[in-house]
Amino acid sequence: MDGRNLFHLGEFETQRALGTRSEASSRAREMFRASLTRAQAAFLGRVSFLAVAARDAADRPWATLVFGKPGFAFTTAPDALAVTTHRDPRDPAYRTLSSSGDVGLLAIDPRSGRRLRVNGLARATEVGFDVAITQVFPNCPRFVSLRELWASPSLAPGVHAVTDLHDPAIAWIASARSFFLATGYGACDAGAPYGMDVSHRGGERGFVRIEGPRDLSFPDYTGNDLFSSIGNLVKDPMAGLVFVSLETGDLVQLSGTAAIEWRAASAPSDGATRRIRIHIDNFVCRPGVIARVRMKGASMKSTNYAKKFVTER
Repeated sequence: MDGRNLFHLGEFETQRALGTRSEASSRAREMFRASLTRAQAAFLGRVSFLAVAARDAADRPWATLVFGKPGFAFTTAPDALAVTTHRDPRDPAYRTLSSSGDVGLLAIDPRSGRRLRVNGLARATEVGFDVAITQVFPNCPRFVSLRELWASPSLAPGVHAVTDLHDPAIAWIASARSFFLATGYGACDAGAPYGMDVSHRGGERGFVRIEGPRDLSFPDYTGNDLFSSIGNLVKDPMAGLVFVSLETGDLVQLSGTAAIEWRAASAPSDGATRRIRIHIDNFVCRPGVIARVRMKGASMKSTNYAKKFVTER
C-alpha cells in the first residue's frame, strides 16, 4: 500500500519533523487494513465496552464510552460492524450515534491488554449503530489496566455542562491514571484519509496536570511513531477527553482546544519530551454510567500491568 494513502498532511509533517517518517510508513503498511480479519472480528465479540470519538452538532469532537455484554459489538461483513447499545441523549456524542457521522472506535481487552482501533462512518439503528469500516489497525498491548466494565441498566440524573471545572472534577482528573482522547482530521490533501480517531492515554496518578479552572495538560509518551492523534491536532486543534471514575461509575467528558508543547521539560524517567495542553470549552458529567467495576489480576505480571497505562502518539 502507498503510505500517502494511509496518512494525511498533519501526520506526515509530524513524522518528518520528529524523524519517524520512514519507520511509520513501513509499520503502517503492515498494520493498516480496510476490513477486519476473522481474529479481529472474534476479538471485538469478546469486549464489553468501546471508546468512541464523534462530533456534536457544533462540530466539536467528543470522547465517550458505550457498553454491553460481550457480543454487543459484532461484524455483519468484513468491513461492517454492528453495535447494540443504549444511546444516551445526555451524551455529547449522541447526535452522531443517533443519526450518522464519522466515528473512531477503540476496543480494549482489559485482561490481555490487546487493543484494536476501528474507524468509519456510523449510522443509527433501532438498537444502537452500525459502522461502515474504512480503517482498522491494532495497537501495542503494554500497560493497559486490567479492569472490566459493565453498563448500567439506567443512568442517574444530574448531567450538566459548565464553563469552569468545579472542585470535585478537578480533584478527580488530577488523580486519574487514564482517559480517552478524541481527535479528528479532514481531507487535507487529495487521496488522504479523513474522519475521527480515539486513543488511550495514561500514566501514574498526577500525569494530568490542572493548569487552571479551564486548562489542563498531559505528557505525550513514546508510542507507535505514527502520531495519529498529534498529527490530527496539527491540522485541527479541537479535542475531546473522557475520564472514568472507577469508584462511582461516573464519566466526565471535556471538549476544548489543544496546543502542543514540542519541547516540554520532563524528568528523565518520564519518557515524554512533549506535552499537550487543553483549554476546556465545555464540560459534561454523566453520573452512574458504569454499574460495576472489577479488578482482574492474580499474577505479578497482571499486577505490574495494572500499575501503568500505555499511550500512543
